[in-house]
Amino acid sequence: LADLAAIFRQSFNGYLTPLETPEQVKAWLSGEDMYPVAVRNEDGQIVVVASGDIARMTFDAREFRFFEIGDSAAHPDYRSQGINRHIKHFLLSEAAKMHFDSIHTETRA
Repeated sequence: LADLAAIFRQSFNGYLTPLETPEQVKAWLSGEDMYPVAVRNEDGQIVVVASGDIARMTFDAREFRFFEIGDSAAHPDYRSQGINRHIKHFLLSEAAKMHFDSIHTETRA
């Protein structure tokens, strides 16, 4: 959790969801509608993280499910290497298998 908090602190100067402490990261990860993915380096340290957020909405008695790829961050030493792109492609693939009504991404940087 400390690794994740450090990555978010290094990646963002303030963030929509507070993820600066291990406790905040733990609360974020405990959400039932989260699909987090992390990459570790050869030493086992988490260096890149992204997540999918699942949302539901009922309209005209039908439930619609949405998957948003977001909350993406990388340790400064692992940026610009394409790792984040691979994570996002993985999340897209996983979301497609789950048959969501909508899959999208949001950039906040």
